[in-house]
Amino acid sequence: MIFKKEILLFIFFISFIHSSEILNYEDDMLDHKDPNVAWKLSIIPGLGQVYNEKYIKGSLFFVSEVSLINNISIYSADIAMRNSLMWVAIGLYVYNIIDAYVDAELNTFDNKDKE
Repeated sequence: MIFKKEILLFIFFISFIHSSEILNYEDDMLDHKDPNVAWKLSIIPGLGQVYNEKYIKGSLFFVSEVSLINNISIYSADIAMRNSLMWVAIGLYVYNIIDAYVDAELNTFDNKDKE
């Protein structure tokens, strides 16, 4: 009877170790982000950053773009100011797409600091 308990404990211990390895593998697989999905989502400013779990950065991109578009409509009479704001909005939009792609691409690297 004691021998059966030891075998059951041994099997339980081995299955527990094996299950934790599987969970770590699944966690690693869940952490990897697809860069193509990230840049496609960032067509709407900030959504690619949300996909990469950078919520504050995503909200800043979205609010900045909305603010710039609002200011462009306000300064429609002043052509120089309107054009400057449009270039800033275009630059920020392109930076948003590149940032989402790079964040997703760099997410695949091992990060020892997270542990």
